[in-house]
Amino acid sequence: MTDDLTSEPLLDVEMGRVSEDELRDHLTVANIPSLLMVLFQLTGERKWIAAPFLPVPQVRGTASADDDTGGLSLELQEVVRTSAAVAIMDWHAGAPVAVPAPTGDLLVELMSACTGEAVPEIYGPMIAAQLRFEPVPLMQPDDPASVDDFQVVVIGAGISGLVMAYRLQRAGIPFVVLERGQDVGGVWRDNRYPGAGVDTANEMYSFSFFANDWSMHYSKRDEMMAYFRRFADTLDLRRTIRFGTQVTGMKFDESEQVWRVGVRTADGEGVVTANVVVSAMGIFAEPKMPNISGLDRFRGPMFHSSRWPEDLDVSGKRVAVVGTGASAMQIVPGIADKVGSLHVFQRTPPWISPSAKYFQRVPAGHHWLLNHVPYYREWNKFRMAWLSYDKLFPTLKIDRDWPHLDRSINAENDLYRQNLTKYIESELVDRPDLIAKTVPDYPAFGKRMLLDNGWYRALRKPQVELIDESVTTIDETGLVTASGVRRDVDIIVLCTGFETTRYLGPIDVVGRGGVELHDVWGDDNAEAYLSFMVPSFPNLLLTYGPNSQGSGGSFTLSAELQSQFVIQVIVEMLNHDLGTLEPRREVFEDYMREIDGRLRDMIWSHPNVTTYYKNRHGRVVVPRPYSVVDWWHMLRWPRLENYQVESRRRLVGADDAQSQ
Repeated sequence: MTDDLTSEPLLDVEMGRVSEDELRDHLTVANIPSLLMVLFQLTGERKWIAAPFLPVPQVRGTASADDDTGGLSLELQEVVRTSAAVAIMDWHAGAPVAVPAPTGDLLVELMSACTGEAVPEIYGPMIAAQLRFEPVPLMQPDDPASVDDFQVVVIGAGISGLVMAYRLQRAGIPFVVLERGQDVGGVWRDNRYPGAGVDTANEMYSFSFFANDWSMHYSKRDEMMAYFRRFADTLDLRRTIRFGTQVTGMKFDESEQVWRVGVRTADGEGVVTANVVVSAMGIFAEPKMPNISGLDRFRGPMFHSSRWPEDLDVSGKRVAVVGTGASAMQIVPGIADKVGSLHVFQRTPPWISPSAKYFQRVPAGHHWLLNHVPYYREWNKFRMAWLSYDKLFPTLKIDRDWPHLDRSINAENDLYRQNLTKYIESELVDRPDLIAKTVPDYPAFGKRMLLDNGWYRALRKPQVELIDESVTTIDETGLVTASGVRRDVDIIVLCTGFETTRYLGPIDVVGRGGVELHDVWGDDNAEAYLSFMVPSFPNLLLTYGPNSQGSGGSFTLSAELQSQFVIQVIVEMLNHDLGTLEPRREVFEDYMREIDGRLRDMIWSHPNVTTYYKNRHGRVVVPRPYSVVDWWHMLRWPRLENYQVESRRRLVGADDAQSQ
């Protein structure tokens, strides 16, 4: 395990015992572009970042990042592997690293060489920090005594809550995590339906400071839960978490500059007092039940996908799945061969990208390289990340002069549409009826892009039926669509999403002057400065707040960036002895005008796009209109001039922050 909160660059791998023959065997499964970067750093020889060893650029209009060869010929690949074996064995024998920490123009050159295309220089500082080529100082208060009588409450022990707890622990800031469930993991704990797993490659979904040897490139739910449990256990985070503790509401006490957080446990009601509250609740916690007549009439098992019964047996049963989003796409292939019949009700088809590695196991040799070859893990992760998120960002911007705005939003976006359509046609070549139902009428990336996990193959099975109509009625024995299509079934699975636009939905939040947050936001129109803070609600910080979701890539990266910013805010409060901090009203309003203006030019505002990103009025609430690198620069450090602050008041006899 490595640590991102260090003041020194890291070279934290050990060669271990390996013969040259064993090393060469491991290198047969290496990612060649990543290996080229390792070769350059170990040897300093510029030939490894020049022709003929430059990787071939990704084909325009394709979203796959699966090519480990970099497009190099077999002969050139062998040259790279042979030379790498020599360089790695020399390093093992004590040879110094020629270029241990490339930064500036050289790092930008290496990033471009690794991806096979020009990477803008704005990415240099971010990648230098992520690859640990520049020191990242430990974030903690200047005066350790400043944390006396100071307490942070974190709501939720999912991904955001765990990384928040880790950073608070490292910073030496007292905190407690309030978790309504009985284990860590959040959505990974709650979603245990058949086929549940990641659709982001595991190396990108892992915390940057907690590596793991994944069994597959795209792991299933149980392995994900094991990872988060190991993270919590290894870092001794469970002692900071109060499980079975439901937050019911919170009110800001202006006189004492603290939040009174109401909680409910098996033992009754209580209050936890905190100087700062951090919401790490996420947006996929509260199931969204569909507005279907007769929902309570069905006599068989009917449940939301996130509440899958542990003892449910679908063998030979007639099953209906309502919805074709991410959960349905995993459930259908997961149960298709077990059921007697499977009826899938689709309102809007998803765009689905092929993935050559989705079902592949990670070779042992690749694990060895990640764990024992300097810089290999970092470059491998960088290449995957670049090809899967910021590289795609320009395809999400609407070109108002584009002549085909009915089907796409710009020329690059149209290429994706063409290639993804060809993929659908190739998968369903003998089923023109399914092709007509599965090609979306909205631009590619308008909704969350999914990876093909056998979806199209499942739809072709004789026991599976795709009905491209919404369900309007449910009765005692089945479902009926608007056109009168009826199917009698034994089990109904509602894959109807979550209350994604109702941030902090179950919790009553009262700020300054008795202002209620849900009155400010309404039912589903949340707004926050930098996605984190709202005027009149001091010391309340939201992770995964409104307009914070990235347009691609890894949620763990977003969680790390956001938790780092939260720590910076808290450290600023402690270093300046501040009792309250909230965004200035004019700063908040300017930011929201900018956000909404940018979002009008993003794909989610396209009239054909219906998505959980929008609230009921059509305003885009969930994603941010910024690239990852822009977001990184925006969150580098809080600027106190943008905030209204008060000095900290210490009151004699104040409540113990730990008490209930």
